[in-house]
Amino acid sequence: MPLNLGRTGNAFVESVSKRKVQASDWLRLVSHSEDGGHRCLSVRKGSKSKNEDVCRKLTADIELLVSESCDHRKRADRKAEQQHQKVQKELCSDVQKQVHCIIDLLKELTDSEGAKPHCGKDMEEKIEMLEELIAADLPVQLLSQLCTLEFEARKDVMNLCSALLWPGLPKEIEKHVLEYLRYHPRICPVLVAGYSNEEAALHCGVVLRSCMRHVELVEAFLESGQIFELIRFARHPNIDISSDAFYSLREVLMEHKE
Repeated sequence: MPLNLGRTGNAFVESVSKRKVQASDWLRLVSHSEDGGHRCLSVRKGSKSKNEDVCRKLTADIELLVSESCDHRKRADRKAEQQHQKVQKELCSDVQKQVHCIIDLLKELTDSEGAKPHCGKDMEEKIEMLEELIAADLPVQLLSQLCTLEFEARKDVMNLCSALLWPGLPKEIEKHVLEYLRYHPRICPVLVAGYSNEEAALHCGVVLRSCMRHVELVEAFLESGQIFELIRFARHPNIDISSDAFYSLREVLMEHKE
């Protein structure tokens, strides 16, 4: 029986023949509901130019980072290395710029908690941008590219992904974020595999522990089987990696003892 994706999903299916579609693209539109079914992630209609611009630029940056990383492995001369570093720096700078926009938006949403209700056109536009971010699968895509980013950009991506789990966000956004992470097939492997890279290990650890504050994400982590990989990293010869992995392991097992 074919999966009913609704109007948005049907439009996406029609676009498949026009471009190469990765498995992660489907997650932009489909998430699992609590009853085991599927539904489309809702994206608000209206003026989305600014929101789409930020998400579109981030998507383009990620694609270029992947492409540049592949090309760099094929080239070994000094001139190519200099060109790679230049392109990498420009891409990291643009990633930071777009990520800062989203972090500022998250701060505004959480700062407004208790001061005034989450309503009005301005608030709807902010919520819309976060929905676009999730629908485009950008948090996990950014995390998967941590090792290709410069230090400051890695730190900003870490802060963004942790901020998506802050308390005080509008309930509909909190629900979308938790569902997105709960059923994403790559989030747990990506975060744990991050411990294999010394430059990205601690950043992945921070995001992993942010996830473990939510019982549904702890359940997803245990179901993924990645706890055994985390135990392996807790015995890593690098003391920084092993201690951080052990700290994360403790959070997984002790944060929700009940």
